[in-house]
Amino acid sequence: MKSCHCICVIDSNYRHRQQIAEALLSFYGIEGFGDTTNALASLSLKTPSLVIVGDQVGAQSGVRFIKRMREISVLNQVPILFVCDRFDTDSINSALQNGANGHLVKPYRRSALIKQISSLLNASVEKKWEALPAVPRRALQGTVEAFNNISDMIASGEPLPYGEITDSCQPLVEAVKKNEFKSLPARCRSPTTF
Repeated sequence: MKSCHCICVIDSNYRHRQQIAEALLSFYGIEGFGDTTNALASLSLKTPSLVIVGDQVGAQSGVRFIKRMREISVLNQVPILFVCDRFDTDSINSALQNGANGHLVKPYRRSALIKQISSLLNASVEKKWEALPAVPRRALQGTVEAFNNISDMIASGEPLPYGEITDSCQPLVEAVKKNEFKSLPARCRSPTTF
């Protein structure tokens, strides 16, 4: 089932936009822009769940675009993931100081992208998990971790390690055995349920 959430990708690198779309299209609606000409106006009209901003977004830098985005009230709280073409501490720090919530450096694994997005979108939901008893908390955290790693294996054609997946589900089995599962459905609802 496809999520109703839209992720907007703003990056002048067409191939990178396509790779992100291919990785996420099963989970989210994707909208892409090669430059900022229409991006801000479009984002303001239809606020996305998350924005991925590349180093270069047309004539300006991604950092400058992030700063402009944060100046618009309707976009002020939208999570932003900054993607660098190469490791550059100054660019990363500048992006974070201007409003990015996370970053990735190319090349990155598909699981790293999904993990970052999931983390940014689920931060408020996962914060509630801290109040859960240990067994159901581990059940939820283990399931998220297992999901984040499976996507890389599927993409590379690797066989799935069913033993590891089973182990990561063990806390959920424990929660059911101890009758500590009743609070899980209310605590695991998130904007990124796939």
